[in-house]
This record gives sequence, structure tokens and C-alpha cells, in this order.
Amino acid sequence: MWIIFALGSGIFSGTRRFLEKKLTKDLGIFTIGWMIQAFALPVLFIFSLWSTHYNIFALPWDFWWPLLIICIVLYPFQSYCYFRSIRDAEISFVLPFLSLIPVWNALTSWFILKEEPSALGLTGISTIILAIYILLSNGKRFPARADVTIPAILMIAGGIVQAFGNSLDKISIGVSDPYIYAFINTLGATICLFIFALVCDRHRSMHVGKNLKGLITIGSLNGLSYWFFVSALAVGLTSYVLAVRSINIIIPALLGFFFLKEKLTHSKIIALILVAVGLVLLAFS
Repeated sequence: MWIIFALGSGIFSGTRRFLEKKLTKDLGIFTIGWMIQAFALPVLFIFSLWSTHYNIFALPWDFWWPLLIICIVLYPFQSYCYFRSIRDAEISFVLPFLSLIPVWNALTSWFILKEEPSALGLTGISTIILAIYILLSNGKRFPARADVTIPAILMIAGGIVQAFGNSLDKISIGVSDPYIYAFINTLGATICLFIFALVCDRHRSMHVGKNLKGLITIGSLNGLSYWFFVSALAVGLTSYVLAVRSINIIIPALLGFFFLKEKLTHSKIIALILVAVGLVLLAFS
């Protein structure tokens, strides 16, 4: 069952990522972040009605401390890295770096959750690392141009933070359920990112009106994606759930080629194929 949830999350999330690229031209990074989270809340509220944890104040401390770290620290950092990266570079170049998330998560889950990857999983990890090397090197030495390296570094850093956050997600879900957790997590993210937007994006909020339809669409997709994701986490190994969900990398990268007219280089093609192979190995390891 977890693989169906993870696939559903990947499809919704992949469609969302493609649409987000267009918003970065008009809106501030944290404005995009908090509004997407806010428009996800109605969807997640409906799902939260199925929760058996009606009294949230009765939830144990193991529910709250991971949530506080995620909302106050990890979400703002991850949002900055992700949206800055897709704003400054082609999504077909930077999104494949998110395929490293199952790699980072396998490491953090090993230490935090004691989930050990199998030999097939390690093979998948090695394949993904090779894909990233090819993407970065482009058949040469690592590029020194800041317009290439900075977005790549930001996406990698955001992925590391997301992997750590996903391990913390697992802890909170383990003492509650996916329904209530997804809603409270998103509510906390909305509040924290709104505060950052007030401080950092005051001069880039005038274009919200003309992008409102896109924000509502992306927010709704985000809500569906996140509910499917936490539902998969509740029953599946974290690194494997993330591996299957990572089709959200391949979908927008392909859409970038066809609709945004991004360059289709040999290194991108090879890297995407290797990423797909690595993710399949991780998913079925």
C-alpha cells in the first residue's frame, strides 16, 4: 500500500514543481512558500477529520519537538534553497540533485531510526551518485561558473535538510497519525514562512493577485502530495518511500524540456536515466 501512496505523492508533487518555476519570476521566495502551504490547508483539514487524535494537546512531546524543529528551522532554510535554485537555473538541471534525498535519508534514518539499507539499496545509492557526478561534470571537470554551481549547491543543501526533516516526520507520525500530523505540520509551516515573508519579501508581494490562480493550484497539489507522502511514511521505510516519491524529479525535468524549452544535453539525458534506475533499485531493495 505504501508504494501507491508514494507514487501518488510523486505525481502530485512533480506537477507542482513544474508550475512553481513560473512563480519565482514575480514573487519573493518566502511569499511563494507560505502561500503554497496556506492553500494546502483546506485539503489537509478535510483529511484531518479522519484522525483519531481529536485532542492535540494530549499528544506526547515526541510529536511536538520534531515538529518545532521542522517548522521553525528546516522549512525556512529549505524554502530559500529550493526556490532560489529553481529561480536561478533550469529545473531540468537542478531538480535531479533532489534524487540525493533518499541517499541522505538512508544515512539519517540509519542513525536516527535504525533503518538499514540493503545491498540493492546501496547499489541504487551508488547509481544516483554517479548520475549527479555526470550532471555536474558534463563530461569535463566540475564547472566553476557561479550561475551553475550556486543553484546546484543550494539544491543539494535543501535536499540534505529535507532528508533530515523526513526522518523527524517519521518520529511524529509514529506517535500520532498521518491525518492530524499533515495538517498541523502545514499550519506551522504557513505561520513560520509568513513571518519570514513579512521580513524578507515586503517589496515583492505586489504580484500576488495575478498569480493567485497558480498559487491556489500549486497549494492544492501540495496538500494532496503531502497527505499521500505522510500516509506512505506511516507504513513504509523512509528511504524507500522517498525513492518512489522521487518521480517528482523526473516529471518536471521532462516538462522543462518540452514546455520551457530548456536545453536537452547528453549529460542531462544520461543523468536522468541513471537517476530513474537508482530510484527503482532503492524502491525495490
